[in-house]
Amino acid sequence: MPNRATTLRRRDDVLALPIRLDRAIRSQSQQVHSALRAGIIDGLLAPGLRLPSTRALAEQLGVRRNAIVAAYEALLSDGLVEARHGAGTYVAAELPAPPAAAPMAELDIRIPPRRPFALGVTLVDPVLLKRLAAASRGVGSRRPCRMISAMAIRAAACICLPRSRIISPPIAASAVTPAVS
Repeated sequence: MPNRATTLRRRDDVLALPIRLDRAIRSQSQQVHSALRAGIIDGLLAPGLRLPSTRALAEQLGVRRNAIVAAYEALLSDGLVEARHGAGTYVAAELPAPPAAAPMAELDIRIPPRRPFALGVTLVDPVLLKRLAAASRGVGSRRPCRMISAMAIRAAACICLPRSRIISPPIAASAVTPAVS
């Protein structure tokens, strides 16, 4: 009769857990965590039950051992299992109480007024549109476009922009006016 070392002895008494993995979940560790959590909360896994070793459960479920280790750590942080040094991982004797539903607080949501030319806002001020339309009336008509209408558009924009953004006052129109010959 050969002498077997205790470390090489295979354990055939591993409990087959009644859980199924949700393959729609992308991560294997999240699949295992979700299945074990549901089994514990639903009562399929009784309090005090010793869970299989990470290697045995990985072999049973057909996943990587690291996924089982991560799932056990997540269950430990959830308070659903207890790790006993040298003895294994057990379903917690007392499950944590579910969080009580907090009463809904009244929310006071105030929407700030929209300003023309605000970042991310496509709202245009109707007053600005009227000013721009009046300033560009000569554009596209039979008479040639004049520099005056372009300057009027610039002036209308210079009047509106300081209201919507913090910028320095507009430069006087006479300083920007090019020499018309």
